Amino acid sequence: MHRAQARTVAALASGVLVLALTAACGGGDDTAAAPAASRPAAATTAPWTGAPSAGATATAGVSSAPAATGTTVMVTATEFALKLSQDTFTAGTYTFVTTNDGQVTHALEIEGPGLGDSETADLGPGQSEGLTVTLGLGTYKLYCPVGNHEAQGMSTQITVT
Repeated sequence: MHRAQARTVAALASGVLVLALTAACGGGDDTAAAPAASRPAAATTAPWTGAPSAGATATAGVSSAPAATGTTVMVTATEFALKLSQDTFTAGTYTFVTTNDGQVTHALEIEGPGLGDSETADLGPGQSEGLTVTLGLGTYKLYCPVGNHEAQGMSTQITVT
C-alpha cells in the first residue's frame, strides 16, 4: 500500500473510532469537552510557518500549531540530494525544517536510536514542514522515503556526540 494511502486509511479509521466513541457517550453538550483526536498529542509535525513544530518526536502524526522547540536545522531537498544547514550535533532536541526545492514530491524520514516513526508528510515543490525530534548519542540516518529517492542519493547520516 502506498504511504499516502496507508495514512489516509489510518486517519479514516481513527475518525470512525472517535465518532463511535462519541456516539456511545450519549447526548449532551457537544462543547463540554473536545474529543481526544482534536487535542494535540505528544508527537506532531506541522507545516512550517517560521517556528518549529510543537513537540513532534519519533511518533509524529497529529498536526498542531507550531511552537518554538529545540535547535532548528534547515534541510533542503532537491533531485536527488538532502542538504543540512549544520553537520555537527550534540544530544538534544532539534527541529528539522525540510523545504522541497525540487520539482517532484519529497519527504524526510529520520531513523536511529530511540526513534520510531519519525517523518514529514509528502511535500510538493515549494512546501516546507518542521519535524522535531529528540536525539540521543548515536548515528541517525536521514533520507527521502518517497519512491527510490534514497537509492538515488537522498540519504545522509549524522552522528550525535
